[in-house]
Amino acid sequence: MVAKPIVRTIRMTSELDALIREEAKKRRVTVSALVDSILRDYVDWYRILLKTDWVIIDQQTLRSLLDLGNEEDLMRIGKAAGLNAAGTLSLFGKHEDGFSIDSSLDICERYSAHNRTGRYEITKSGDIRTLKYTTNLGEKWANVMKYVWTEILHAFGLTVERIETKGSTLITEFSIDKTHKSKST
Repeated sequence: MVAKPIVRTIRMTSELDALIREEAKKRRVTVSALVDSILRDYVDWYRILLKTDWVIIDQQTLRSLLDLGNEEDLMRIGKAAGLNAAGTLSLFGKHEDGFSIDSSLDICERYSAHNRTGRYEITKSGDIRTLKYTTNLGEKWANVMKYVWTEILHAFGLTVERIETKGSTLITEFSIDKTHKSKST
């Protein structure tokens, strides 16, 4: 069911209004659609970013940094990043009834979509989740993400059934144990 739109009135400077109108014209969308997109970006991404110590770098710089490392370097980077990401995801994956791995996976999907590093596909079959991440940053980034996800899943006490990379795609299967099941369905 599509939510019914709500009309809001906002105040802004004439300079900001001119910038928004100009950007809407460039994108060939209405001002209302652009403002909706800006607010959605804030809710989906920037409010999370503001509460973390994450930094934004362009994809070419990231690729160049990856090229400097060997497999052992990438493993160390991935493991350290995974531990950090687990802490961040645990903050944003909390609900009234506890931690939800599915909420954390949703954050990862939004992160990847927002920064255009790739695409997550998450499927559920009973207690098994399959996470397929296809990145446009190449095989080295997929390998880093293998270590990131290994650390995240271990930090959350989840059982990794399978984790492998095929080119620039990471495939991870893990099971939701009884502790996480009621909070992840």
